[in-house]
Parts: sequence; structure tokens; C-alpha cells
Amino acid sequence: MLKLRLFAKPGNYYLFDYRKSNSKFNRVLDDFYIKNNKLCQFCNVEIKNNHSIVNIDHDYANNVKSNLALSCLLCARTQLLDFYPLSYQGTDKLVYWPELSQAEINRLLTELVKKSLENNDDLFSIKTLYSYFNEKSDILTHLCSSEVINPGFYRLISSSSYSNHKIISGIRILFSYDFIKNNSITTTDNSRESQTERKTENSSQNESDNKSENEEG
Repeated sequence: MLKLRLFAKPGNYYLFDYRKSNSKFNRVLDDFYIKNNKLCQFCNVEIKNNHSIVNIDHDYANNVKSNLALSCLLCARTQLLDFYPLSYQGTDKLVYWPELSQAEINRLLTELVKKSLENNDDLFSIKTLYSYFNEKSDILTHLCSSEVINPGFYRLISSSSYSNHKIISGIRILFSYDFIKNNSITTTDNSRESQTERKTENSSQNESDNKSENEEG
């Protein structure tokens, strides 16, 4: 498997998302999906929905096939943290979890959510586990002496001017239960995922206002 690490470079998510509308690129994506037996090359999860191609060196101008890898939604987003604005108020969050790699966490979360959907009896215990995972964001806040759990802050705290490498190396992203359930497990429309989620997360206030107006009408 390929090594997975958190990465945030302004503009990368835009380039990653923009090429989804290219029919030639989508043919390459389908070829990669079959060639790699529908398995994410970072966490080895079988990808049911929202499979993507990411650029291994994070340079989205370097699109030779040897620089491309098949990725599940979680592992792709892990490497495209510029998706999150500094004003992000959603439920994905940064945590301090050095005991597990990001790939292990992504695989664990995907399996837990899938299990909860297959057996409702497991839902309570899995949500309890999620509450425990969420507490690891408090550890990060304590270590950094400020609240930096918004994934949009990663590019700031991982800059060369930030001196504590030990803290940075232990930072992971914890994707929310609902994000995984709605996008990685049950959603099948790649383009709709990116458009709908960005609209929901970055324009939530506007959507709320529009909803209120519609209800009044």
C-alpha cells in the first residue's frame, strides 16, 4: 500500500474536483478502479462508492499514470485538506491519535460505519466509540494551547514555522459518522458528492436562510 499522510496545498482540491468533468479522465479512473481490484491503494478498503484518483506527489499538474493512485473518499480527502476553509463549522475534525496511522483510522471508521448499517443493534456501541474518538480532539487542543480542530487549520499548524514535530506527526483527521455513511457507504454519484457537500458545509447559513424563506412561503 502507498503511504498516506495529511496534506494541504491551496488549490489542489479545486484541480482534483475540476477534472471529474473530463470524460477522458473518467475513463482512466474506471481503468484504475478495475486494475486495482476496487481496493484503495492507501488503506486497502474495498471501494463501493466515490472512488477517486489522487496524485501521489500532490502535484496536480503532474498527471502521468505512474503518479496516479486509486483512493477511497476518506483517503483522498485526507490529502486534500485545502477543501476545508478556515470558517469550516462541520463535524470532521483534527485529533491527536499517534497510536494509529491515518490509513488505519480511515479503514477502522469505514468498517465501523458499514457494520452499524448492516446491524442496527451495533449502532449504539459504535456511536459510543465515536464519542471516545472525538475526545482526542480535546487532547490536540490541550497540546497546542488553542482550539485547532478545524481541518482547515492543518496547513497553518504544519508549516515549517511550527516547531513541534512530535505533535504534528500525531495529528490525524477524524471523519464524522454521517459523512462516511452518506458519502462513502451509501452515495453513488461522485460529482454530486463534491458539489452537495461543499454547498452544505461552506454555505450552511445561506441554505438555512433559504429554507426558512421557503417554509414561510
